[in-house]
Order: sequence, then C-alpha cells, then structure tokens
Amino acid sequence: MVEECIPIEKLTLESKNSAITARVSRLWDSYRFHDEKDLLSTDMVLIDKQGSYIQASIKGSISHLFKKRIAEGSVYYIKNFNVVPNKAQYRVVGDNKLMIQLYPNTFVRSLSEDSLGIPTFAIPNHRFDLLDFDKVESRMGETYILTDVVGQVCCEGEVINKNSRGNSIPSLMLELHDLRAEKVRVTLWGESVDNYMRQKSMLENGIIVGVFTSTLVKRYMNNAVLSSTSATKIYLDLDIDEVIALKKKSSSSAREHIIQPLIIEQQEELDRNAVLSKLKTIGEVLAITKTDFKDGTLLFCVATIYDIHNNNGWYYNSCGCKGIIKAYGRNFWCKKCNKTVNDAIPRFRIELGVKDATDCTKFIVFDDVAEKMIGQSAPSIYDMQEKLEENEDSVGEVPAIIANLIGQRWVFRVKLTEYNRTAYRQSFTANKVLEESNLEPPRNEELNSPTVELALCDDGPSKRRRLSEDFTQREGKALQE
Repeated sequence: MVEECIPIEKLTLESKNSAITARVSRLWDSYRFHDEKDLLSTDMVLIDKQGSYIQASIKGSISHLFKKRIAEGSVYYIKNFNVVPNKAQYRVVGDNKLMIQLYPNTFVRSLSEDSLGIPTFAIPNHRFDLLDFDKVESRMGETYILTDVVGQVCCEGEVINKNSRGNSIPSLMLELHDLRAEKVRVTLWGESVDNYMRQKSMLENGIIVGVFTSTLVKRYMNNAVLSSTSATKIYLDLDIDEVIALKKKSSSSAREHIIQPLIIEQQEELDRNAVLSKLKTIGEVLAITKTDFKDGTLLFCVATIYDIHNNNGWYYNSCGCKGIIKAYGRNFWCKKCNKTVNDAIPRFRIELGVKDATDCTKFIVFDDVAEKMIGQSAPSIYDMQEKLEENEDSVGEVPAIIANLIGQRWVFRVKLTEYNRTAYRQSFTANKVLEESNLEPPRNEELNSPTVELALCDDGPSKRRRLSEDFTQREGKALQE
C-alpha cells in the first residue's frame, strides 16, 4: 500500500511535498517550432481515481531522467513536484487553472494492483473535453486551449507530403461526422498520420469512429478545420459511450460503412496580371455603378482605410451556418437553419471608410477577410472587449486592434450587386484582400516595362511601390501630392 495521496482536484499553488496517485493517460514530447531537435518538454495528462485530471510537464533538459521511468497507460505514485499556473496558451486540460512541474528530485514509482490497494481499472484510462462540431467555429483563432473531438470517419483524402520548415512532412485530411450529421475536417500531420494509418490497418472493415485530441482550430477555404499538434493523440474504436453511440447510429446503413474519397478544394490563387487587368480607382468603381454592369462583377481597388464606421457595430451574432441569428427568449433563432440556437458566435462585419486620390467610399469586410487583416478572430476580440467594457467608458467603442486598421493600405476585391444600381450611398462588399506587394513584378521578371511610382498614404510619399502605368495614369497628378 502507498501512503495517503491528495486528490488532483485538491491541489493548489500552496501544495508542498504532496503526493498523488495517477495514470499517465497521454504522453508526448514538445519541440521548438523551428527546430524539431530542440526538445522543450515532455508532457503528460494525469488522471486519478476520482476522474480528475491535470497536465504535468518535464523540462526538456531533464526529460531523459524520466524516459525509462514513465510509460503511457501505467499508474504511478508521484511525490515532490511543484504546482504551477497552467499555460497561457495551448492548454491540453483547459478547465484546470493549474498544472504540475516535475523536477530531478521528483519521486516516481510504478504501482501494481497489490501496492495500489484497488484494481488498476478503477482509475480511468482516458478523459476528454469533447467539443460539439457546431461549437468548433467559436474557437477559431483561440490559442489558449486545444480541442478534442469525436466523430465517424466518413471521408478520407490521400497522404500528401508537404514542405514544412525545410522538411517533407506527411499530411492527411479526414472528414468527420457527428450524431447530428454535422461535419468537420481534421488535418493530421507527421506522426499523427502514421498513428491513424497504423490503427486503421488493425481494424476490421467497418465503421471507423475516432477521438482526436489536442487539435488547433484553423481556417481553410473559409471553413473551420482542425489541425493536429505535437500533443494530438488518436484513438480509433475506443470503448466509450460517445464512440458506441456513433457506431450504433451508423450500423443501420451499409453505406455508412464505406469511407468515401475526400475531395479537397484548392485555395484560390490570383494571378498578378489578372488583378492588374481589373484594377480600378474608387472613382472608376463609383462610375461603373451608374452603367449597365453585370451583377456579380468583381473589381480590384487599391485604397487606404481612413475610418471605421461603427454605427452598426463591428460584428454580428451567428450560428454555425454563419447566418444571422436573432434573440428568441433566452436563446436565439436562426432563420436559415429554421431552429433555435443556444450559443451565439460573433463574426466580423466591419464597415471601412476607404479612399484613394480620386474619391472615397465604404467597403464592408466579413469574417475571414477581416480576420486576415486584423490577425485575430472575432470571438477572441469579443472576449477581450467584454472585459474592457466592465469600465463603462469603453462601452460601444471600436476595439483598439480593429482601429489599428486606420491608415493601412490594401488591395481590395469588391463585388458589384443589384444593390449598387439604386443605392443612394454606395457601399461594397470586399470579399478578398491582398497585400500591395502582390502587385509587384516577380524579381526575375523584366523591369523595363513602363512603370511609375505610387505613393503609400500611410507612410507618406517617401515610400513608393510600382504599379502598372495604365492604372497610374488614371490617378494622374494627384499621386504626386
């Protein structure tokens, strides 16, 4: 028998000389981003018999001291460790504010059933924070917590080697379905690909349901997708209620047993010459609205942001379908989905006052475009703004990170619609933005074609970029002001 241990849930920052008995549920190594040979730490998830869990970490410099002493799945008596605040980013155990730090003098002893005093199966093998698929979008851009999901593998792409940090790394994209037929895609990288393929090869042909842990939510083709990390673990056909329910739901249909090939859309790539051929000044764009233009016409325009119009706010409430939702009692109503929604997801809708040397107008940018410009997701900014608005003086103000757009210069792709035929005050949806450097000729391209310098309004006329003579002639002498 081991001496009395403290439950994980009772640990505090003041816990000294404490001991715990726990199972190492997950174990992984974390490396420096640009150097896979530079081991930062060995990390693990510990679970005790009460089902409480916590992340534990060993610094890379002393990790070798524990390599042969700790194995994934085994139960250990652990003493002489420090309890420290949980990580500010990439938390594996997101709902625990604490974590454990092991040191060279930390005592670790493997326990058998005899020494433990209870059957080892009394300590859970796993615990996950499984996120519903319709909530995945809300974690876009969040880095403080990693995401666990469970789903049936319905579609599978091909293993493709991609270049990352100078190395060729295998990647594999899967499409998962949940009990409500919601879909989400997950991209596996490196060892996660090997792990998935190895487990899959050991299963008999049939329904494949997997738990995918510690993933990051990213954006691909305007959709939220999951991406594996060094902490990701994959468990296929795990004996837990969520997996059993998914397998039971799908077992009634023979079609559900077949994994379909996944068609992966390619990111849209814009040819520089194609952009230049549709490049217009704001004055020209406004003039086109008075002609018999084709609905859906796409034009490009180089403009400087001079204001953020905040009369309609900087975001709208949406559900997972990205449609607008309205308050409906204590919940929300999505007209597009024709259903009630419990949680609102804030998405960007920012009205930008833009100008060039010819005129000014309003461009409206939505979620994915705005996120590219700002560098943060709407939910993360919303959370920060909520805290700031506890001070009444800041209520209703444009968040500073959005206000920082003022003075920036972008290439906007704007769309002309039926609205623009009759609008008294014109505004345009900008459905894509490019950095102005995209209009520069490649370094290996001949630079003897007619060009002229274009002033950058945000940094004064001393900084200049090259654009086609055709576009510059339209702005005329105003560019020299």
